[in-house]
Amino acid sequence: MLTQLRANRLSRNRNFELFDRPDARRALRVHLLLRQLERHLHACGSETTIRALPQESGDLVVEINDPSLRLRRSVYLSRDEFALLVQDPAIARLFPGLPY
Repeated sequence: MLTQLRANRLSRNRNFELFDRPDARRALRVHLLLRQLERHLHACGSETTIRALPQESGDLVVEINDPSLRLRRSVYLSRDEFALLVQDPAIARLFPGLPY
């Protein structure tokens, strides 16, 4: 379901009864989080530092530090969610050397 949302093949308005299910609502939340994170990463300036920190659990923490905005953002993603995020080649280049 998440891959269908990411490919814009599943409309929340046309399939509203589907989103009564908890797993569908979770997929929608993850989709919206990844879309927001993608927009943020595409808009980062030259002073921004971005890094992905592997955790013992296998998850990753994506940290964005933008001194011009006085912003520090940490997003916890599973390996699968991170793999979806780096499907965009421009975003994948921000994380060199990480296995997806």
